[in-house]
Amino acid sequence: RRSAPSFFEVPASNGTLVQVPKLIYATAHKRHRTAELVKKAFDAGFRGVDTAHGERKRYNESAVGEALVDGVFVQLKVHYTAS
Repeated sequence: RRSAPSFFEVPASNGTLVQVPKLIYATAHKRHRTAELVKKAFDAGFRGVDTAHGERKRYNESAVGEALVDGVFVQLKVHYTAS
């Protein structure tokens, strides 16, 4: 029996293939526990994390950075604001 791959390969704009995990740990609403819970997610086998940038009172994007390890996929969002 074959196991399903745990990554998608997605072409990047420079022509290389980027491995994107099929399952990504979401950090929304973790607040002050973000770094601790992201570390636990990586220990449990997650290879990707969503930074959940948004309303600062519910999200702690900088704490995701505290928990980062080599070889993980980081998903982030850029929010457009008109000047």
